[in-house]
Amino acid sequence: MIIAIGGCMMQEKHIVEKIKKSYPFVDIIFGTHTLHKLPEDSIAKKYYAQVSTSALNTLRSIIITLNSKMYKFSSDEVRKLTSSNEIDFSTYKTQKTITYVLSDDSDDTFYTLASVFFSQMIHYLVRESKTMKNNRYSIPIQFFLDDFCAYTLPRFEHLIACLRSRNIGIMALLQSDSQLQQNYGEAAANTILNCC
Repeated sequence: MIIAIGGCMMQEKHIVEKIKKSYPFVDIIFGTHTLHKLPEDSIAKKYYAQVSTSALNTLRSIIITLNSKMYKFSSDEVRKLTSSNEIDFSTYKTQKTITYVLSDDSDDTFYTLASVFFSQMIHYLVRESKTMKNNRYSIPIQFFLDDFCAYTLPRFEHLIACLRSRNIGIMALLQSDSQLQQNYGEAAANTILNCC
């Protein structure tokens, strides 16, 4: 995961230093004067263009929301964990592979990372399945997601409907249906349950 901050104030050296000191988990800081250096298909460039035209109160709200969501990434342990990538999702296409994702059930800090990991992995596998014969993997891929409702996967109700046809299975283990409804809403929870 790469975290970027952009804006006109990023042209000010003292602001950049303050951000580096206060938010060491930020990977890229760019000012409007360097925006042209980002690739045209850069997601950072796309979102910056949307946010930069926002009204001041909207911008403040975005910053407050971002701060509340990003605080988990400020610990040394999380920064170390996310500073490199040793997992190559492409190995799942060609060889039997087991990946264990363990997190402390008494500390929800890593639930966000687990959500990001599983979300990226599932999206990658679905996208790559389109390059396979009949749009499905020859080696079955199976997820065993214990304590599934401890984290939330964006758009999971849409993804789960197409996974089986790609030879990807999900075993989502949870304590009760109400947990699923709380995380995903009633309609999405019903879709997820019907696809399991």
